[in-house]
Amino acid sequence: MVFSLFLAVTPVLLMPQVSAEEQDRGEAAAETTENGDQAPSRHSVSSGLNSRELARDKPDQALWLETGDSGQVLVLFEAEQGAKAQGAVLILGDEGQSADVQLLGSLRPGLAERGWAAMTVGLPELPPALAQARRIREQQRLGNARTRGPEADSERLADSPQPSDASVMIDVMSSSEQEQLQDAYARRVQAQLTAALGELQELGYRRIVVAGIGRGAGPVSELVISSQADIAALIWIAPRLDPPGARSVLEALSGAGSLPVLDIASNRSPRAPVRERQALARRQGVQGYAQQVVAVPASPVARNGSQVANRLDGWLRDRQ
Repeated sequence: MVFSLFLAVTPVLLMPQVSAEEQDRGEAAAETTENGDQAPSRHSVSSGLNSRELARDKPDQALWLETGDSGQVLVLFEAEQGAKAQGAVLILGDEGQSADVQLLGSLRPGLAERGWAAMTVGLPELPPALAQARRIREQQRLGNARTRGPEADSERLADSPQPSDASVMIDVMSSSEQEQLQDAYARRVQAQLTAALGELQELGYRRIVVAGIGRGAGPVSELVISSQADIAALIWIAPRLDPPGARSVLEALSGAGSLPVLDIASNRSPRAPVRERQALARRQGVQGYAQQVVAVPASPVARNGSQVANRLDGWLRDRQ
């Protein structure tokens, strides 16, 4: 699957050296969730999105959807305002975001005000073992990009902090174990998106757009590529796609004909990957691809909801 390429794994040594922010996140995940479920181990898949609490807070919008072996998923749905519906937008949040946090919470009503039904879905945290492996790969990739020649390599290694046997416990995770965990996570997310898409179809919407925020851009792209449904457009909002993942998904999208693809890039994100996505789309012949650089944070927040809703609405209306 294409989504699996965003989480490509190699055997690594996982060292529990994390930032204060990551420690806070880990401590929160270690607590018992509101619905009584115990937090998972670092080698398991869990939503960690406090869905039952959210459903109690939003009873008029909350829908529990069946996803087969993956259990139930909570989505929040807000119908369009006005007599004529423009269509429906299915939006997947960034990694670790519930269906109502930050941009999702303001984009849903913002789209409804503009005549679009909106359904938001949270994206579970990546299992800790895979998240740590990804951080190590990103650090290695950044180090390789900055390193020039063997002398620079030696200097970089000499400057790197060396773990102490007394203070660091090394956890070795095999490639097959990582692949199994990765596949379980990807299957769960796709099952949730497929259930949400099916619900919108059951509600009678024929023009359905899918959008992903941050790391949610990868899974929604996989949905578009693998689904038999007639999806009207794909939208990335401040996408966080690693270079191999961007290449893979754009190559796959090149076979999607003239499917409209909107890449809403943050003007505060590093410029190199933003330009590279645009260049890749051109080289791969993704006919419907368009990129707009917008003045929003690299991880958009609630106050950006109206601005992003305006962008989506204007771009989609131009393609009716």
